[in-house]
Amino acid sequence: MPVTTEKLTAPDGQALTDLSKVLDLSGEQEAAAKIREWQAAGEQLYAGRFNGHLVALLRLNPVDTNAAQIVDITVREITRRRTVGTQLLNGVIKECRAAGNNLSCNIGRHPELADALSRAGFSRAADSDEWFRQNR
Repeated sequence: MPVTTEKLTAPDGQALTDLSKVLDLSGEQEAAAKIREWQAAGEQLYAGRFNGHLVALLRLNPVDTNAAQIVDITVREITRRRTVGTQLLNGVIKECRAAGNNLSCNIGRHPELADALSRAGFSRAADSDEWFRQNR
């Protein structure tokens, strides 16, 4: 299941329909409102696309000029357990590496991400839910 990563800036109607399914929302209008809310807060949004449809979303919060924190990653339920989230994460890592940005992620609400983060080169901070990855 090859997934491509793309940065979302102004999703069209089909993208909003797809995102409403990924985020389990009522429709395009609710998805558009969420996207505007997150972008207004300064978050960068990355989507995973498979077979012409968005199937995953990763929210990234720029911390400073060379660091960003993963806020959330969501995969459409029907495509879970097929490496969609891992492929999206790897695509975002590649983009951050090109920009010289380090990444962090707090998995307090999602401990199931620990294995994926470890495989992606993140290291866990001692006695913490915070994981870091330096992109050099």
